[in-house]
Amino acid sequence: YPSPTFSLDAFIPQHKSSLPVPVFLSTLVHGPSSLVLESQLFTSSVLNAILVCCNDVVNERFAPELKYEVALRLGALHIQQHALSHQFQSKVTVKAIEREFGLERFVPHSLLETMKRKELRKLLSHFLKQVQTLSAPGQKQLSALQAKLHYLSIIAQLPSYGAKCFPMNLKASGSVSVLWSHDGNLETVVLVSPRFGVSQISPMRNSMDV
Repeated sequence: YPSPTFSLDAFIPQHKSSLPVPVFLSTLVHGPSSLVLESQLFTSSVLNAILVCCNDVVNERFAPELKYEVALRLGALHIQQHALSHQFQSKVTVKAIEREFGLERFVPHSLLETMKRKELRKLLSHFLKQVQTLSAPGQKQLSALQAKLHYLSIIAQLPSYGAKCFPMNLKASGSVSVLWSHDGNLETVVLVSPRFGVSQISPMRNSMDV
């Protein structure tokens, strides 16, 4: 086919062609324009995934599996990419970010409520310094996209990432030693995950395969 041929032109019905049998064709887009498009689609996908994950972390969708150290490490990565994406002119420090944007968008609500603000700032500053060690040799600082990819790589290790959770009530059984409520029912969650299959999350934060 000549270079200006469109995809639809290539799929000619059999009765309009001289071919004795149907032929299945596939197309391969090439050239600089396709590379730009692929890059734009990849960046858009990363941005959408990051937005969802950041909201899930702050709103504690991953609790209780998300330990506070991991949550603060994610918060530091979120601070780094947010500052760079918004062309933050000052040096990226926790106090400067808190003054400009607040910490509510970076840290789970429970940590904001239970931790002393001074201790929270100290730990976030520690993890923010660790973020800079992730830069490649010769690189001045981690880019916004690199921070996002590191963020996703941590989130992807969580059991409930990409999974569906279904709350359930189970009837009491004398053969199972778990913490039951007064009415004889157990409130639990069934997790369906591509990595872990079907699992039950008990109130004691133990999980067992079904």
